[in-house]
Amino acid sequence: MSTSPNENILTWSLENYATAISIGSSLAICSLVFYIYTRAGSLLFLRDLMWRFFGGTTAFENSDFEKMRKDLRELEYFRFEFNIPARTLEHAKHAQNWISQNSISVRDIAWVKPYIDWGNFENIKFKEKIFAPWLAPSKVTAISAFLLLGLTAAILSSKDYLMVHLKNEPDAPSFYLSEDNVKFQIFADEYLTTTDCSSPERLNKITPSGLTPENLDTICSILIDSQYINHVHRGLKEQKYFLFTISLWSLVIIFYATMSLGKQFDARTLSRKLSSQASPLPQLPLAP
Repeated sequence: MSTSPNENILTWSLENYATAISIGSSLAICSLVFYIYTRAGSLLFLRDLMWRFFGGTTAFENSDFEKMRKDLRELEYFRFEFNIPARTLEHAKHAQNWISQNSISVRDIAWVKPYIDWGNFENIKFKEKIFAPWLAPSKVTAISAFLLLGLTAAILSSKDYLMVHLKNEPDAPSFYLSEDNVKFQIFADEYLTTTDCSSPERLNKITPSGLTPENLDTICSILIDSQYINHVHRGLKEQKYFLFTISLWSLVIIFYATMSLGKQFDARTLSRKLSSQASPLPQLPLAP
């Protein structure tokens, strides 16, 4: 099979980024396992499954060892179920007492967990950073930035133009290929067609910024190549996949940033509620 000259002249502008995105997407499954590990604090249940799969016994004959095994599994289940990072069963009991004494919902505690200081289970309290004045604006800025990025990627994916640049001209700007013309600015109405390439007079009138006449001649040779349309179709598929992945990851980041912002406000509200409950009632003046 012959190789198109385009393969040696053009480089898809987003090729390296697309490779990085593909690698990132393949790590999503590993992220899921990592999430389970960080929430539960261990992966004992996976070890149990492997042990039983290979015929290992399901319980210790020694009662003390069996109690240790059950305590470890009980602690892992407690951490995963309630999302409370207790390191011992005693910590778990302290957390249960704190929740009961303050009449807090376990669901609320799991929701605002990142904003609770779990360093001392005998004196659980909220972190001071939930009151930092810069925290909420920074998250709103991040949400706005990724929203703009996702919308831009979605708009570009609707365009049937492949973004490329000249491989041997790293300083030359990128341009955009479609089935029958070339654009030098994606939202402009100026086109370069095969008709323009066949007329020196018309070609001389086209003066895109950053491209020399020699660059235009190179682009014209690409445009009239017999494999041009196949090259564009193949590149467009890769580009649309890349832009779709960018939009998807932007939505994921926006979702988690929005949740984090909600957790911050809920943690602040819950902290103030507990502070008001702990404050002593004002003493009434004695009657004369």
